[in-house]
Amino acid sequence: MADPAEVAEPVLVVGAGPVGMTAALALRARGLPVTVLEAGAKDRVRPGSRALFVHRQSLRLLERARPGLGQRVAAYGT
Repeated sequence: MADPAEVAEPVLVVGAGPVGMTAALALRARGLPVTVLEAGAKDRVRPGSRALFVHRQSLRLLERARPGLGQRVAAYGT
């Protein structure tokens, strides 16, 4: 089978929220070219996540998309 990055058109992800960023990370982990569009101003203050908890299954999915990512997210939160 051909390398996905060689045969795929670039993927456009609209929105840099949790879902958009997760989709972009998963696609890049598969070697696909991705561009993320965000409507918010580039220089706006981003206070970070408002989430108090990241579900274990979400961390596992992040690990599957990109090894080490779930651990980094969890470590950042603690």
